[in-house]
Amino acid sequence: MKRPVNVASEIVFRTLGRNDLRAVATLRDEILSHLPHPADYIAHVDEDGFLESHVGAAGLCIGIEAHGRLGGFSLLTLDVRNAHLDPELVAAIARHNGGNQSFDRTCVLAATMLHPDFRGKGLHREAIGLRLKIALERGRSKGFAMSSPWNTASLCNLLRMGARIRDLLSFADGRLRYLAIVTMRQQQAPTSGQPPVLVRIPDCAAQRVLFEAGYVGERIVAKGEELFLELHPRATQARA
Repeated sequence: MKRPVNVASEIVFRTLGRNDLRAVATLRDEILSHLPHPADYIAHVDEDGFLESHVGAAGLCIGIEAHGRLGGFSLLTLDVRNAHLDPELVAAIARHNGGNQSFDRTCVLAATMLHPDFRGKGLHREAIGLRLKIALERGRSKGFAMSSPWNTASLCNLLRMGARIRDLLSFADGRLRYLAIVTMRQQQAPTSGQPPVLVRIPDCAAQRVLFEAGYVGERIVAKGEELFLELHPRATQARA
C-alpha cells in the first residue's frame, strides 16, 4: 500500500515491516521527547512487543513519509488478543462489545505519532480514515480508540471522523484515557434529543459520572479559553 496524499507535499502512506522497526522506534522516542503534555502519549505495558506485533499478524504499522523521510506512523490492531494491548483496554472493549470476547469484528485505532514537521497537514485525520477503510475491508465493523483528556487535537479528529466518546478508563499507573467507539457498518446509536451537558476538559470525575449514566461525548466546544466536552444522553438510556 503506497499512495500519495497530496502530490504537492509528496507525502505517502506505506505499510511498514520488520526492517522498519528500528526507524519507527527511533522516531517514537524523538516524538516522546517533544510532547506538548506529558500525558499525551498512551504508553503500553510492553511497548516493544506492542510495536512488533503490529508489523506481524496482530495488525498493521503504516508509515507516513515525505522525500524518503519517515515522519510519522499509525497502528491498526486487527488481533486484539495478541497485540500486547493493556489489559484495561481489552476488558473495556469486551464490556462495550456486549461481553463478546471473540473480537472477530473489532479493531483498535492504536497509536498515531507525528513528528512536529509533519503536523498541521491533516495527516492524523487521514490516518484515521485510512485505518477505518482497511478495517472495514477486513471484516471489522466496530473500531475502538483511546485519547488522552489533554490531547484535544487528537480527540477532535476522532469525533470529526464519526467516533463517539463512551467511557473514561483508569489504568494501574494512574493514566486516564477516553474510550472512543466508531461503528462502521451502521449509524451510531441515536441520542435522546434532550439538551446536552457541557463539562470542562479535563473534569474527569464529572465526565465519568455522566458516562456511567449512559451519556455520549459528541464534540468539543470552546468558550473563551476553556474547552468543554459536549455530552448527550443516549436514546435508549433516556427511555429507561
